[in-house]
Amino acid sequence: MIIKYKNNGLGLCRVEHNGVEVEFNYEYVKNRWTLTESSAVRASHIGIWNRLEDTLNGSTEYLEDEQQEAKEKKYDIYFKDVSKLDEVDVYQVHSLFNVIDASGCLHHASKKILLPGVRTGGKERYKDIEEARDTLNRWLEINK
Repeated sequence: MIIKYKNNGLGLCRVEHNGVEVEFNYEYVKNRWTLTESSAVRASHIGIWNRLEDTLNGSTEYLEDEQQEAKEKKYDIYFKDVSKLDEVDVYQVHSLFNVIDASGCLHHASKKILLPGVRTGGKERYKDIEEARDTLNRWLEINK
């Protein structure tokens, strides 16, 4: 749960939860910000009622959760589920990350970068990185 917008004057907040933005209305009752009845039902339904009310009232208990959710959402594109695989090779990495390149330059360069100096060609690390750079330069020429 991340509070995207909050306005005490309007009694309105917008929350992002599991990638969906939802608006809630709240009011000041008995020295505490409380969700209106319809918003409380909605918040309860998606499982954030207590967290939301506590946060509206200044609690920082869930701040770490909010920051972690934001971080996970921000960087989740870098992670692929490989739990059904026993092992992954360079070619499967290309497939998992949808590296599509008819010229083959991107595949060739990434293979050299992922395994510099350790493949069967016997080339040194520096030479593999240099060849990866040259291949990427060629890709740039082809795709101008």
